[in-house]
Amino acid sequence: MKFLYTLLFILIVNSIIYAQDITCNFVVDDKKFREIANGQVYKNRHTTGTICNYGSNNVISYMNIVNGVPHGESEVYYVNGFLNTKANFSNGLLHGKVEIFYPTGSVYITTFYEQGHQKGISKEFYENGNLKEQCEHKNNNSRTCSRYDENKLLRVQYKILNNKEEYTKAYDYHDNGIIKEILQYQNNKLNGISYSYYPNKKIEREISFKNDKQDGIAKVYDENGSLILETTYKNGKIEGLNKSYYKNGNVQVEGNFKNNKADGPAKFYYENGKLNFTLINKKGKPISGQCANGREISKKELKEFMKGTEIKC
Repeated sequence: MKFLYTLLFILIVNSIIYAQDITCNFVVDDKKFREIANGQVYKNRHTTGTICNYGSNNVISYMNIVNGVPHGESEVYYVNGFLNTKANFSNGLLHGKVEIFYPTGSVYITTFYEQGHQKGISKEFYENGNLKEQCEHKNNNSRTCSRYDENKLLRVQYKILNNKEEYTKAYDYHDNGIIKEILQYQNNKLNGISYSYYPNKKIEREISFKNDKQDGIAKVYDENGSLILETTYKNGKIEGLNKSYYKNGNVQVEGNFKNNKADGPAKFYYENGKLNFTLINKKGKPISGQCANGREISKKELKEFMKGTEIKC
């Protein structure tokens, strides 16, 4: 939502209104009206009165000037008579509340200026009246914003510095309106921990990102909130120790990965926490194994294990 003079006065100049009870001291064309609105002195510093801009034999907009520059109210109306834009100037600069309206009369934008600079809270609305976007203006080149969908759900949070837009968070929702996912951004890339949720509001996943790639420990939970999987990532690849868990919280399997493949020892446990067997993996395949009772696991068993057959010690 870019509340610039250009947007404001394009809206003003392109709107057609019914003739109002306004005394026009000066009549100017569209170009001149925009120039005056943007701070150009009209005629000289002694000029005072009301400037009007005509279109199709109707008044499009009017603006009060004092000492050659805009000062006081400036308004414009749609052809249906509804107010299009209302703004205030002080010594040639926007100052105070600015309002822009839909042709139906509902509010489109509200914002505030202080001596030509946006300050405080600005809001943009859908035509049904629901909030679409809200921004807090910290200075003329910096603001933080939240954007909503037509169902009033927060979708995006971002900040703007020196006209550069940078996302900070994005949101997704289940059909029941419960939040489904929160993504965190820095420099317009996924950074930090992102969360996804079950419809019952319990955490489903928490994933650590660095520059759009998974980096760190990713955790997966069941719908009751119990941890079922921990996977370690480095620069977008599975790397390091990984664990899966039984519902009672005991480790089911723990093993090392390298470059997205099982590599090194992997230990398999019974649900009671006792060791079942250990496999030695290389580039994603088991090359040897041993049961906890000391029995060596055969090559045939390892081959069948790769097909999904359980190893029985």
